[in-house]
Amino acid sequence: MNTLSMLLLALSTTADSMIIGLNYGIKQVRVSNISNLFISLICLVGTYAAMQSGRMLGSYLYSGFCDFLGGAALAAFGLITLIRALFFNEKKSLANNPEAVDKDNSKIIELRESVIVGLLLSLNNMGVGIAAGIAGFSVVITPSICAVASFLFIKTGCTLGKKISGTRISYILELLSASLLLWLGIFNLV
Repeated sequence: MNTLSMLLLALSTTADSMIIGLNYGIKQVRVSNISNLFISLICLVGTYAAMQSGRMLGSYLYSGFCDFLGGAALAAFGLITLIRALFFNEKKSLANNPEAVDKDNSKIIELRESVIVGLLLSLNNMGVGIAAGIAGFSVVITPSICAVASFLFIKTGCTLGKKISGTRISYILELLSASLLLWLGIFNLV
């Protein structure tokens, strides 16, 4: 799998990190570097596990069929995410209500709270990770890129969120993420 495809997959799967970071910044909730690092490590492990599962599943299938199945699954996830973003407004999701994790209302995401954020972001990416593993994406490089992107997106989102307001950017990022996944899936099909 080429580097551009891995980068685009990482960007599309970690766009939720940017959305969460933006919402934390808008609501003046701070994510410390150590908490952000912990979220990224959970993202790395979750993505790696999902991709290894996909790789193992793919080892039982014919190589050409794996490429098709992985591409079709990525396209399906992209299409579902796009439809959900366009037609269903999920007000109760972590991306739209990230301060729900801040149980003590300290306006700081502490280490124990970062575990929840990391797990939710990883669970959100499990299906895409399995599909990427089946499609033959690198199970070492791709999760590493995802972890770095998650860290940078949360950090950047928090910084930008302090300077802007509104959820329009979150919506645009979700549409962009879905479009990238859909494109990657179609690209793997041809």
